[in-house]
Amino acid sequence: MLIIMACSLSYTDGILAQTKLERQRKYLEDSRMLNIEQRFQSNTRRISVQDSTWNDWLKRSGELPPDFASMPSTPMLPEPLTQTRNGKVVPITTLNEWNEKRKWIKSEYQHWISGHAPPAPKDFKVEILSDKVERKTRIQLIKLHFGPEYKGFMTMELIIPEGGGQRPVYLTQWNHRDWAQLAVKRGYIACVYAAADAKDDTDSYQYLYPDFDFTLLMRRAWGASRVVDYLLTRKEVNPKQIAITGHSRNGKQSLWAAAFDERIAAVISNSSSTGGDAPWRFGDPQFASETIDYVGALQGHWFHPRLRFFFWKGR
Repeated sequence: MLIIMACSLSYTDGILAQTKLERQRKYLEDSRMLNIEQRFQSNTRRISVQDSTWNDWLKRSGELPPDFASMPSTPMLPEPLTQTRNGKVVPITTLNEWNEKRKWIKSEYQHWISGHAPPAPKDFKVEILSDKVERKTRIQLIKLHFGPEYKGFMTMELIIPEGGGQRPVYLTQWNHRDWAQLAVKRGYIACVYAAADAKDDTDSYQYLYPDFDFTLLMRRAWGASRVVDYLLTRKEVNPKQIAITGHSRNGKQSLWAAAFDERIAAVISNSSSTGGDAPWRFGDPQFASETIDYVGALQGHWFHPRLRFFFWKGR
């Protein structure tokens, strides 16, 4: 036991004695020694508009891992209602302080996990592809056009039950149409949008906005917000009662959409797991959850490449 402690202290002292740049380069070297790059090189899905692989991104960006030695150590889950001031952790006691913390969390999340999305388009054009009534229910197939030269688009199906007045909206992805139909039976307006594996209109966004590094899941979440832009123009919609839901990877994008768009009043995320409602540090197959290196590499295009810097440290 003493030998192990001595070795650990010696390693720690050696790391701290290095400069920040030396430590960062050592972290990257250690990750390569574990063959992380080679193990996941077969993943050819495009992680950004410029890069199709992890090595592409490393070479283009020249980024190094964070300086882990200078980061605070938090063995358990961090306490959200605290902030660091003058090097000390103090409780958050006012709404303004909490809003500052929320802004910081969103900034960190975009940097390390989701990437940065562009601002909302200034306007959009609406194309009605079809409009019919079946069993007293109105069904419209709609295509929105927005962005540079209106080349961005989002297809949605709007299902409106009979009756007047404003109604809450049940928003979900293309492959969850059965869920949407159940919502309509309960009096909701259902909106099914094309941001899922079965039909995905968001893939082209990375080419339309090459200066932004938003990942596939963040592009889909941003696409959901474009749907909300349109929903708020409909007289049948209660603007304060828009809910979004999804399962697994769609559960992740639903959480992200609601976190970055406060017009979405509720989110029901079903089995979103690691990278969704489950903390990264608790991801483990014994808990029926994926590890950070497994999901982050198998689905490298879901998350920002910077997340991979934490694979080795998470072991």
